[in-house]
Amino acid sequence: MLKLMILCSNLNTAQTITNKIASNIENTKIIGIGITLKEALNIMKEFEPDIIISTNLKIFKLIKEKFLIYNPGIIYLSDPKEINELSYKKAILIDHHSDFNSILKLISNFITKNVSISKKEQIIKTLSEIGFDFKLSGTNYLLDSILYANSYEGSYSFESMNKDIYSHVAEINNTRPNIVKWAIARSINYLYLRNGEDTYKKIEQYFGVIYPDRLTPKFIINFVANKLSF
Repeated sequence: MLKLMILCSNLNTAQTITNKIASNIENTKIIGIGITLKEALNIMKEFEPDIIISTNLKIFKLIKEKFLIYNPGIIYLSDPKEINELSYKKAILIDHHSDFNSILKLISNFITKNVSISKKEQIIKTLSEIGFDFKLSGTNYLLDSILYANSYEGSYSFESMNKDIYSHVAEINNTRPNIVKWAIARSINYLYLRNGEDTYKKIEQYFGVIYPDRLTPKFIINFVANKLSF
């Protein structure tokens, strides 16, 4: 299910968008309504919505300034006379004067072409943009670990990760838990050794971990799996 946020400075308009548009978009969950850019930023940092419906043009500048690897699909409701085109790639401009059925159809087509993404693809995209190398077995084990943690939320224990998660990943990859653990740690070390300051910035933006503090397998799996759960 895709996470959806609404950014609208007018409460009445926000309510109309929620009731007439957002609630009728299939396979989406409203995770927040921002009245100000500050509120919207807090929602984006915590939940990373996949889709944003906005009546505020400043949303594009906000995302470019505050995020390095986060690029949600944006549905901008406005008067086309006010703007000719949007430079943001994953965006659609919709005339707010249009009837609701037309708006919903345009949004549905936009989501299908630009936003819909499986959890596996989302994890691969996130890890790749941060700098993880999928040529390494450890990165693929990390992917499997996150998928397992997300799919079986509550049925595993991070305190016994080697037993509950690494054992599962080892079984589906025909290897041993200690090899899975070692390979993931090696993949994280390689991330830091290969990419330098640019990756440090991406890690800080996405995970909130500031160098010289380093990511751990437990933290990455927990953090990403929880983000996918909203």
